[in-house]
Amino acid sequence: MNTTTHLARHMLSFQPNKDAARLCLYHYLIHHCDPETPLSPQLFENFCRISLVHEHWQNNSSHLSQELQYVIQHYNETFLLDWNLKDFVFPDHWQVVPVKNSIEGIYIFEKWLDRTSPEGLKKKVVFTRDKNYLLLLQNADQSLSVIQASPLMLIRKGDLEPLTMAIRLEYNENLELKADTTQYLKVDQHSYARFRMDHTSLTGMIIRGYIFQNQMEVSGRLNQYPNFYYPLKKVEQYFIDRKTDPDYLELVEALEKAVELFRIRHPEAHSFGEAAWNRGQDALDNIFINDNVIATLVDQLGQHFSPNQRFDS
Repeated sequence: MNTTTHLARHMLSFQPNKDAARLCLYHYLIHHCDPETPLSPQLFENFCRISLVHEHWQNNSSHLSQELQYVIQHYNETFLLDWNLKDFVFPDHWQVVPVKNSIEGIYIFEKWLDRTSPEGLKKKVVFTRDKNYLLLLQNADQSLSVIQASPLMLIRKGDLEPLTMAIRLEYNENLELKADTTQYLKVDQHSYARFRMDHTSLTGMIIRGYIFQNQMEVSGRLNQYPNFYYPLKKVEQYFIDRKTDPDYLELVEALEKAVELFRIRHPEAHSFGEAAWNRGQDALDNIFINDNVIATLVDQLGQHFSPNQRFDS
């Protein structure tokens, strides 16, 4: 009772697929939340915050607020709860603004972290190539929280604060994704991955668009899914030293081996080199962008193929 699963089942009685705002909330409950998460005003506020990341709900915040209030009232009255709507916030009274100056953006995030973070937490704010922000929070046990944040800010009680801090990755002291922990990753402008790791394997889904639709479910090794793997590596390049990254070291080793096979005219040089060259090109395009070591090896390897040739992986 009074969990995300219970509310989602209740919402089926009034056909959420007939209204985008209701469908957005329904999908949030079943895709973004763990099944037995207790309902609370904070949960609904988090829903509003992550919804307003999408321009559609910024432009339709009144409708989103009306439908959210209807759902809460209907659930409250149906199960004879004592919820007070004054404890809930609705986004039609919020003002969302983009911060266009990256230096000001970093300052706002730093100021907000100083105000809200516990003592002793090491903090760093990074402006990324895709014009978003990474918040790197290192705990006393050396574990690391990595938050992907957009330039969107919420004006609240006269102060600026990040619109949402929900897209969050958790790493252990060895900078490995924590096992048995729900992870969130932004994979493109309109999509997020929600997943859990077990060593090198993952299970999860990609949540797409302003109604939080389950676009794809995945289960298997991380590097089997480029739409997970590449965005994750793009984030990790800001805090993981490539000299200690096993994926980076393995790729460099493969490229060096391919170059050596051509040097000694090994009979498998062409087939091995083709695969290594493609991997190197993909890495330069998607993961280790502008890396000099990989670029040099790819150029050396490319001398054995025709200009502009690109093989299917």
